[in-house]
Amino acid sequence: MKLKDISSIRSGLLLSRKKSDDRSNANKYPLITLKSVDDSGVLNTEFLDEFYALEEISNEYFTSENDIIVRLREPVFACSIEKENESLLIPSYFAKLSINEKYSKKFLSKYIAHYINSKNAQREFKKDTEGSVISMIKLKAIENLEIPEIPIEKQEKIIKIAEFKQKELKLLKELIILKEKYYSKILEDII
Repeated sequence: MKLKDISSIRSGLLLSRKKSDDRSNANKYPLITLKSVDDSGVLNTEFLDEFYALEEISNEYFTSENDIIVRLREPVFACSIEKENESLLIPSYFAKLSINEKYSKKFLSKYIAHYINSKNAQREFKKDTEGSVISMIKLKAIENLEIPEIPIEKQEKIIKIAEFKQKELKLLKELIILKEKYYSKILEDII
């Protein structure tokens, strides 16, 4: 089933149209940046920025629970929005997907985000990438992406495995850092 059939898809806000140079009288919003979404589909709030707007910005440009945001610049990554990450401003180099009510019992947002991050979807996106210096994917490529319709139980299993993988990789990265410190200290002590 195509993504455009199961969700509403829109690009984020073109920031230059709303940016304020006068921070004292501006509306301040937390802004998603390119670094905010990593290759494992995790939203890292450490990389959020602040955006100062001339006027109040419409709610359609902010994240809501179970939305999916997709990075439109290469490399293309997606993540599902959790409750604690609501009300973040989505810039134009991201797309926002909201699963239609009719399909909310058939498709889980985390499953869709995982599928967008899969090698199959990435191959499809490569065909529709444009630009030479800064490669961007067309919104049409996201709209036309075929999402396999599988039972919710299988989607939940995929999500659990993907989350376990993320946790394990995070722990391994932390272990590498600790081992580097450990061996550096040993070598220092020897010298």
